[in-house]
Amino acid sequence: MPAPGLCAADQKHDLCEVELRVMKISLRQAVLTVAVLNLGYFGIEFAVATAIGSVSLFADSVDFLEDASVNLLITLTIKTEAGKSGQVRFKK
Repeated sequence: MPAPGLCAADQKHDLCEVELRVMKISLRQAVLTVAVLNLGYFGIEFAVATAIGSVSLFADSVDFLEDASVNLLITLTIKTEAGKSGQVRFKK
């Protein structure tokens, strides 16, 4: 019996596609949750850094903003057709 989450060689193609779609939806939800949390942490740290005048906290808050941006880009890539095929193509 194959490991959970992996399509067996003898499974029908349609079942394997459904399982992969469910996995991608779960991954997209997890990455989106992390992006929202990072955005929230950015807001909190930015507010505290502004209130106490800390350049170090301001720099750290910008790092949270960068993390949130990267996670949002990952979410969009997973959602697009290129993400579904497992490849990202660049236009010439």
